[in-house]
Amino acid sequence: VRPTGIGRVQLEIVAELLQESGHVDFVDYDEIHGVFRTAPTSTVAQRVRAMRGESTSANTDPTRRNGSLVRGTSQRLVASLFRSSPATGRHMTMAAGHARRAAQELVRAIKALRVTTTVGRRDTASRCASTTWSNATTFASLGMDFGRYGDYLAERREATAAQVCLVVYDVIPIVQPQFATISFEPFILEVLDLADHVLVISDVTRRDLEAVAARNQRSLPSTTKLPLGSALVELKATKPAVLAGEHDVDSGGFVLYVSTLTLRKNHHLLFDVWEELIRKHGPGNAPRLVVAGQRGPLSTESQSRLDKTPGFKGVVLHVEEATDAEIAWLYSNCRFTVYPSLYEGWGLPVSESHDFGKVCLASDRTSLPEAAEGLA
Repeated sequence: VRPTGIGRVQLEIVAELLQESGHVDFVDYDEIHGVFRTAPTSTVAQRVRAMRGESTSANTDPTRRNGSLVRGTSQRLVASLFRSSPATGRHMTMAAGHARRAAQELVRAIKALRVTTTVGRRDTASRCASTTWSNATTFASLGMDFGRYGDYLAERREATAAQVCLVVYDVIPIVQPQFATISFEPFILEVLDLADHVLVISDVTRRDLEAVAARNQRSLPSTTKLPLGSALVELKATKPAVLAGEHDVDSGGFVLYVSTLTLRKNHHLLFDVWEELIRKHGPGNAPRLVVAGQRGPLSTESQSRLDKTPGFKGVVLHVEEATDAEIAWLYSNCRFTVYPSLYEGWGLPVSESHDFGKVCLASDRTSLPEAAEGLA
């Protein structure tokens, strides 16, 4: 399954950090023995290529950046060790490329520490990584996987005085539980208890996290805002295979919505609009809508409307398994994009739309004005 959303962001940063051997170690949590093991960079790089759908042959440089948007990573390899708390620059004033620059600034901050790894490469498969931790070490997790090893991490933090830096993308399952299928509060409380520093992706996420902390009588750790974006615009665009027979989409006569199919993304609003357009103008004159995204949780009703509404045939098209290059093609060839989401931690497709010079008709909820930067 091709990862989406947060997974894409995780792998973007992992790919940047792969260039910084000597400043970064990757670790994997051994659930059987309850310890962190150092993960060889070659293993991490192989996972990166696999998630991107790239060749894993011996002729491929495992750490070469190809400029594509990173689309996800193994939760068991997203934890990384580096030697001081990461920092990022201010939010870019233009939409194009701002997240890639933020990731590069994160790397530059690590470089500035001028340290080298102390873990030998020969025995990385079996060595307990935390034996080398000290008060000069920062453990950073890029994802929401720390629930697996919170007690162990707390013990090692206490024993070594290592710093802990964690990332919070959003707290939607807490503040908008109707859009979630998981219990999320224990994980966020663990972040508040464990982290010395938290990276947040938007002002909205920071405010939501602050409210959760206050409600649970926790202190909010220091935070740094790390806004998101993509490098899709750098790719060679490829028309989606599922649209091969749809020749009229080549002329840009379609509206695009890039999003996981789930209740929070508000596809029902678009489907209502398109049913009305078809009723008024007929299927031959209604503009086409391309929905690009995988099925997510709480998507049964939306998927049923998409698949079974009689008038949608040939008008509303679903591209479910798009590659990065195919998404780039859709952005390049659409007339404009839409993003009517009800709640976001950021809203990456809004930023992506602007990267391609396409107007986005978006809702003004939560973080979307931040992602739009006044351009939507």
